[in-house]
Amino acid sequence: MRSRFASLTSRLVLTAVALVAVVSLVIGVTTTLAVRSYLTSRLDDDVRGTLERAQHAHMGEPASRSPAQCEGEGEGTSQAPSARAA
Repeated sequence: MRSRFASLTSRLVLTAVALVAVVSLVIGVTTTLAVRSYLTSRLDDDVRGTLERAQHAHMGEPASRSPAQCEGEGEGTSQAPSARAA
């Protein structure tokens, strides 16, 4: 009995499909890891900046830079009220 994948054409098509699937999987995993690392780093930086501003506000010291100068923050960004405002 002849095998289903005995012809050269069917083996080439099967190999091409398998290679595309493997390359797609590698690209997907690599992209996911790179984006995850980038976004985690951005979040860490944002949390550190927010913590620094909160500590300065709690101690009554001016922040090292104004909130408008912080990356990703501009007009319309809501700010937490300071403890003294209450």
